[in-house]
Amino acid sequence: MPSRRAFGAPLALTFGLLLLSFAPRVHDNPLLSRSFWGATLALLLWQVALFVSVQRAGMGRSLQPAMRPQHYLQALMQVAVFAYWGYYWRPVYDHVWLLVAQIVFAYTFDMLLAWSRRDRYVIGFGPFPIIFSTNLFLWFRDDWFYLQFLMIAVGFLGKEFVRWQRDGKRVHIFNPSAFSLGLFSLVLIGTNTTDLTWGYEIATTLTLAPSIYLFLFLLGLVVMYFFSITLVSGSAAITLFGLSALYSAWAGVPYFIDSEIPAAVFLGLFLLVTDPSTSPRTPLGKTLFGALYGFGVFRPVHAARGPRGADLLRQAPVRAAVEPGRTADRQLGPLPRRHPVGAPLGRMGSGPFQPGTHGGLDRLLRPNDGDRIDRRNAPRRRSALLEASLRRGPAKRLRSASPDRVLLLRR
Repeated sequence: MPSRRAFGAPLALTFGLLLLSFAPRVHDNPLLSRSFWGATLALLLWQVALFVSVQRAGMGRSLQPAMRPQHYLQALMQVAVFAYWGYYWRPVYDHVWLLVAQIVFAYTFDMLLAWSRRDRYVIGFGPFPIIFSTNLFLWFRDDWFYLQFLMIAVGFLGKEFVRWQRDGKRVHIFNPSAFSLGLFSLVLIGTNTTDLTWGYEIATTLTLAPSIYLFLFLLGLVVMYFFSITLVSGSAAITLFGLSALYSAWAGVPYFIDSEIPAAVFLGLFLLVTDPSTSPRTPLGKTLFGALYGFGVFRPVHAARGPRGADLLRQAPVRAAVEPGRTADRQLGPLPRRHPVGAPLGRMGSGPFQPGTHGGLDRLLRPNDGDRIDRRNAPRRRSALLEASLRRGPAKRLRSASPDRVLLLRR
């Protein structure tokens, strides 16, 4: 039940963030401590304003537990990367307290943002993979760490406001960490301020861990076992290998100096763009999305010293394009599952051809059939098609009012 007592949760988290500012790792740097205090003050003021608003309305807020496998499994794989990588590059272990602070900030920010728009917050492990995946690619240096809190906030704002209708639910379109990484990387590279971050060191020190490719691949196999994202990683890898071979044959030198696929790109290929919550659903969509990630990484302009997250920005807009079936479904909506005269529609396979969907991928492949349908005349047209088929005799394959369905009409 909604209750104003639920505000004790974000208040406790905010107090925890304040306590973390007195840890030696943070307190030894005055600028880093101020970043913590500024984030704490902002969250506290937000809570006070929200609590006053809720109290005036005579309403409350509630927490709903939801433990989703895509969250805690991804988080476990990412923790394994930090543990193995940090054993050979010690700054990773020194960063642990800052990781904890970002998780506390993320939970508080996400909770307050949800309560500002509705009376319920779904609490689970969701912030963990967002924070971990962000820090696997980019974190700001101590003197500029307030920008890290800002980057986390931008990711959750994108998750909350950039949404669409999917499977009957309003869900976020972009992976929150990829969304914020892309935006901030673009600004850092455009302003030539990448030295404010550890981006270059992060991208180049992964290979200090022996057999890092094998280790990342084994972690990727775990993710693939539980979630259907194999086509995304596979198509991205094939695209990168193919383009690298073509470049080497043309230029006489390899595109990537250290390997066919750099370790940072290999990490993103398995643990970032393969987010099952935001990856495409259809086989063609997954293949296209993986290929587009490969093309985005294999760009003709060499970035000398920049966070590798900039490649993700080019992938964010294509998430909507590589899954056109969803767009078409939202535009037209479902048609009746049964024929007007009562003859049931047979199941015509899977994916975009399932009954009750419009199969936007099929519409993409046949653009001439993409005209909008007048729903008022659709039943009359289908009845006419049925009568014509019965007069012709044998079973015929005829298109229904929906351009991607095929009716098998018998005598």
